[in-house]
Amino acid sequence: MNPQHRNALIMGINRVMEALSQIVQALEADGWDGIEDDYALAGVRPVAAARLEEPAFQAELEAQSAIEETAQTAVPVREYTLEDVRGFLAELSQQGFTAKVRQLILDAGANALSEVDPAKYGQIMAEAEEIAHA
Repeated sequence: MNPQHRNALIMGINRVMEALSQIVQALEADGWDGIEDDYALAGVRPVAAARLEEPAFQAELEAQSAIEETAQTAVPVREYTLEDVRGFLAELSQQGFTAKVRQLILDAGANALSEVDPAKYGQIMAEAEEIAHA
């Protein structure tokens, strides 16, 4: 068999496989549309095998797995209450860090701890812990 004839056969087989893939995708989509109507079977559709070879889909899968890994490895941020912050800053103040405690509150954009935005409690606590461990 000469190379040109072999290449023509390969191209023909590739076209047949592409057509079969499209038929399978259409059947899958039709099947899942019916299944999703049943509450017990609703959920994430499986990925069609033909899509796994698409470079754009590969990039999408990698991005999704990176997001999932980040979510799993992310350290949960502790939520602090006003009482938590007030108690810790009072301890620091009693240890002689009153000026630094006052500066933390001013840096948070307030004149008194009760005026500090609760979203900044974590930042204040992190900086206060640095002061305590210095």
